[in-house]
Amino acid sequence: MSTTNDESTTNSMGSDSISVEVSCTKDGTVVVRIVGDIDMATQRHLRTRFDETFAEFPSPKAVLVDLAEITFFGSAGIELLVALAERSSTRGHPFRIVTGNNRAVIRPLEVTGLDRSLDLVPTFDAAYALPPPGRD
Repeated sequence: MSTTNDESTTNSMGSDSISVEVSCTKDGTVVVRIVGDIDMATQRHLRTRFDETFAEFPSPKAVLVDLAEITFFGSAGIELLVALAERSSTRGHPFRIVTGNNRAVIRPLEVTGLDRSLDLVPTFDAAYALPPPGRD
């Protein structure tokens, strides 16, 4: 796996609130690992980072977003995931969310019903085992 970069941002209080690492596997799968809080304070940074990622890797085999180490996942995170899933879908790229069984992520998606429309998987192995959309 080649890593493109690892960066973090701080919130207005000065504490680290988000870390983003982007890598691309040999087969062309883009992996975005996010650690920390996804909220209104970090959403803009994440949107910019995803824009940069899609520009750098315009035709990935798939996009995997690792949220296993998210500590807070608010409405801004839900909005971001929906937008990213739609963006990937319109470009024909499978989009999967690796939850690591993290209740901070899973619970808000269950409450909103998005767990039924987004591809949530507990592990990377599960993400790779799924067939591409439309080929089950």
